Amino acid sequence: MISAADVFRVFQTHRDKAIVIPTGTSGRHWRDFSTNEKRDLTMGGAMGQTTAAALGIALGLPNEQVVLFDAEGALLMNLGILATIAGKQPQNFYHFLLDNEC
Repeated sequence: MISAADVFRVFQTHRDKAIVIPTGTSGRHWRDFSTNEKRDLTMGGAMGQTTAAALGIALGLPNEQVVLFDAEGALLMNLGILATIAGKQPQNFYHFLLDNEC
């Protein structure tokens, strides 16, 4: 399995000006890698709703790249959002699912 730290390290080199939304246990470590915290958007305790919120941001800001680092437990709380994402097919939304082993 690829560690979240390795994902973040590689992603950071390609980030450019993307809005990054870290969530879950693995996402908390994003701030150790981020070089543009003004473009980071944390959702606090919105577990289970961050995927929907990130999709809304991507749809509302179609000229911005929106990247979500999600956790498996949070996504399981709102699996129906995957059907909405598939239906909307946002070209500016990138959803990375991380297993934090909890």
